Amino acid sequence: MYHSIDTDPDDGGAGWERIDDIDVRHVWVPTDTCLAECETRPAVVPPDWYAENGTPICDCGDDMEYSHTEVRRKTNNKQE
Repeated sequence: MYHSIDTDPDDGGAGWERIDDIDVRHVWVPTDTCLAECETRPAVVPPDWYAENGTPICDCGDDMEYSHTEVRRKTNNKQE
């Protein structure tokens, strides 16, 4: 069962909204050192990917660095 987590008092009252994992993806990029050694592209993974795989690694074997999270926005006239 989902339980709401207290919101951050410093977030200006915006609060948090629960969204489906399918509407979220995390982007990881190679480290600066790795970029000089290989041609690995950023890794884009869904939230449930970590449970079985851990964090993404580069082709050279180095751990990638977390870059950012993206959220799919739904429009009124279509859902992606």
